[in-house]
Amino acid sequence: MSNLDSATILVVDDHDLSRQVLQAILTSGGYQVVVAHDGAEAWNILDSQEIALMIADLRMPGLNGFELCRRVKSDTRTRLVPVIIVTGADDISSRIAAFEHGADDILPKPVINEELVARVRNLLRFSHLVRGQLDRPLRPGRGRHLHEGGRRRRRPRR
Repeated sequence: MSNLDSATILVVDDHDLSRQVLQAILTSGGYQVVVAHDGAEAWNILDSQEIALMIADLRMPGLNGFELCRRVKSDTRTRLVPVIIVTGADDISSRIAAFEHGADDILPKPVINEELVARVRNLLRFSHLVRGQLDRPLRPGRGRHLHEGGRRRRRPRR
């Protein structure tokens, strides 16, 4: 089992049954799961533990899924943590708002076990690749040379 397969995932939902179902699905997939009952508790966990991915309900009392997602994506310590929003809301405006607040993916409730695990795996893989690229030192003369406007500039011939 690779490091990605045993990553720690934070599940945030104010409904006990939803939390338990998500936890069971993820645990059976080999992931470590930490649970929070609301957004405030989730924020404290994110501040104190290394979390690879967060799954949060959209509608929770207090710090809801929108605001929690916005906080996660605006904080330099947590901005690379992928966020999946799970919601029973079927209106398109809520789904769009979740993306506008920084969600990486959205799943409707009830979730389909295989789909959840596949989406978690894909987001973890992508996050791992992004973090790997950010950790690589820049090597002078090896990158593309861009000028204003983002267009590639040709190197002068010698």
